Amino acid sequence: MSVTSDALHWIERRVPEAPDALRQRMAEAIRAVAERGQPEARGEGVEVPRLESREERSEATEAVAAVEEVGAAGERSGQGAVARRLAEAGVARLRTVLEAPGEREAALDLLCADALLTYAMEAAAEAGPEALDAIARGFGPERLAQLLA
Repeated sequence: MSVTSDALHWIERRVPEAPDALRQRMAEAIRAVAERGQPEARGEGVEVPRLESREERSEATEAVAAVEEVGAAGERSGQGAVARRLAEAGVARLRTVLEAPGEREAALDLLCADALLTYAMEAAAEAGPEALDAIARGFGPERLAQLLA
């Protein structure tokens, strides 16, 4: 099985089930990330702004390393790879929302992004503390701000 199909199966097993429209939107987001490879969601090709202090440079380096660590955790645990795919899809869906402010359809995309990022944390927790820590650091609030800037 591929990471994409594993992620789709993981979502299908959630209880209670998400509403059909939300489940369908999540599946679309996961497939779209798989098709595009979504390098920016993984932190690749993201330009880190010039930082003045050593502390700021250290924090930015740690954020990029955390995203890479999610991949490493995923290699050791299939569940970690599922968590990463869910998080990547969530970031992609957040970008969709930011590109369409005020659009009615964006509301479902925002719910989808929230669900995918929440599920990413849940899947990472199931994979173990290392995967959870990697997802939390790689897709936490500060890192999301960098990825979406």
